[in-house]
Amino acid sequence: MKSETHADREGESSVVASLLSEADTRLSNGQPDDTVQFGYAAVRCAVGAPIDDGLTHWKFYRQIEQSEEAELIAQQLEVLRVPTSGYKRATFDPEPLSKHTATELLDGTTHLCERDKNSDDDDSTAVDSNDG
Repeated sequence: MKSETHADREGESSVVASLLSEADTRLSNGQPDDTVQFGYAAVRCAVGAPIDDGLTHWKFYRQIEQSEEAELIAQQLEVLRVPTSGYKRATFDPEPLSKHTATELLDGTTHLCERDKNSDDDDSTAVDSNDG
């Protein structure tokens, strides 16, 4: 099991934010396939995987699915399937994605990355968000 420091998580969070920002820029520039690819890279980084670890998109998904931590992220697997499928379409399908589809995928990707970041924040602090 890899030991991770607070600085590691902050660095990953910064990379995730940069990737999501670039995805948003690409969407604004009418590049829906690039949008989804940057969003997918953000997801991989958000779950703690190196972006260029040599695993294909589905091998990466299967590795997460079969990991010792799979029970902890079981509910995220279906959510992870969406950006993985979107990445496949954006990268390998001859027809480009529509801006609408890219927007939906980016929204879901952003939500997944924020949820992952929030779960890390919850682990590192004992502050209850209901305390006002």
